[in-house]
Amino acid sequence: MASQARQQPHWQPPPSPSPEDHIKLPPLTIWNSLTRSKTPFIPLDWKNKRVTWYVCGPTVYDDAHLGHARNYVSTDIIRRIMKDYFKFDVKFVMNITDVDDKIIVRGRQQHLLEEFNDTARRKGTATVEDTCLAALKAYIAKNLPLLPKDIDPQGVSKQIENHYDSILNGKALDGGAPGDKEAKIKMHIKTVLVASAAMVSPKTGSIPQEDFNSQVQDILLPYLDSLYSSTINANDHSIFTKLTKKFEDRFMEDVRALNCVDPDVVTRVTEYGQQIVDFVEKVMKNGFAYRTSDGSVYFDIEAFEAANNSYARLEPWNRNDKDLQADGEGALTKKTSEKRSDADFALWKSSKPGEPSWPSPWGNGRPGWHIECSAMASDKLGSQIDIHSGGVDLAFPHHDNELAQSEAYWCDKAHPTQHQWVNYFLHMGHLSIQGSKMSKSLKNFTTVREALGRGDWTPRGLRIVFLLGGWREGIEITDDLVKEGSSWEDKVNVSVEPLELLSYRFRVDNA
Repeated sequence: MASQARQQPHWQPPPSPSPEDHIKLPPLTIWNSLTRSKTPFIPLDWKNKRVTWYVCGPTVYDDAHLGHARNYVSTDIIRRIMKDYFKFDVKFVMNITDVDDKIIVRGRQQHLLEEFNDTARRKGTATVEDTCLAALKAYIAKNLPLLPKDIDPQGVSKQIENHYDSILNGKALDGGAPGDKEAKIKMHIKTVLVASAAMVSPKTGSIPQEDFNSQVQDILLPYLDSLYSSTINANDHSIFTKLTKKFEDRFMEDVRALNCVDPDVVTRVTEYGQQIVDFVEKVMKNGFAYRTSDGSVYFDIEAFEAANNSYARLEPWNRNDKDLQADGEGALTKKTSEKRSDADFALWKSSKPGEPSWPSPWGNGRPGWHIECSAMASDKLGSQIDIHSGGVDLAFPHHDNELAQSEAYWCDKAHPTQHQWVNYFLHMGHLSIQGSKMSKSLKNFTTVREALGRGDWTPRGLRIVFLLGGWREGIEITDDLVKEGSSWEDKVNVSVEPLELLSYRFRVDNA
């Protein structure tokens, strides 16, 4: 468990209007992640009641799920209250992450799968069976190491019962309460069972080829990528953008189906290559970043703190959590002994074969994950922002690294106090199922379009459920919660329908 010994640094409240200004702001307080308390909300441009707001948007490599709906619907509720009730003039900017490690891997894998299927059609099923067996063994060796290495697909189910019985019966690895680690093992078990069953079925002709491909792809894709990733012509960015464009469009369809208001401005990483390079160059010029021999650039945390700045403003107790640090750097980041500190994070990554790249003074490469938001938010909203928001899982390291590199960019060395880039940070709570957050990595999710399409939920019903808990608190999907949400939705529908009918009659009578 992370230590709470480290304290958050001082937060500087924005200047408020004096009585002589004759400006009356609404008595609004906001739970601010930078203080972990409610603080009076005072926008920078209080004279005109203008509010600048940047929200971390989706990483578009798959469909949005109900966990994403929790984030974006809750954000939409707060935005509507600020705009429609408190009458603030809100400029709302959202980014689209269309370049990152997950996107590169998924785009590459889909491309390699298409090539593999073409080869299989020419060479027959023997090639498919041999490759799938090798993929199954590689997947098991990496993710379910208690199973025998030379396992036969027909014996997988029995071996899993023998070696992972405690996990299957809801127990934890360490004897405590089961959590994300156990949920991930269950996910790997399900993947292996589905794939091995499909691998046995084709010999009896009992499964269509399309279904077979769907059931084995979770073991096959990482295996093909491990063998052939470097053969990809990464200069052909369409390998990646056809994936991101598809899922950006689907994401926007989903949030509109949930009745979320469109952002005022949408930014994309692929449209900000040169601005990101310029941003990194200025951070280096200010003395807070350094280049390594492979052409990568890292943020220098020690130099930043030595200049009287604070790193990890949001969650200082997590700053030495190596798992979170590694997750923030991404699966494709090269390990290097040239980092001045293990905690230093990448602003610019040199591209390896099979990865897209853009030109820079340090050689061809691509942006680090955190730098994109700093560059885009600064470009659209300037040196200070009223509100920044996102899911609570982004607080460290993503948002803490954003704050550090942005304050390193905007700092004035002639000024003794630290630059405060964001005044209010809002973090939306998780949506959980069976004790684990709903996420793509755990594959324990229901997509928004599945939930709405099957009638499991309505847009109004989801809003009501999210309103039953605080926006910054986690919500656990339970039968009782579903029933409570349905009851409230029925009450709302009974109240709203007569009003809608009355409104319609008024419009007709006055037409």
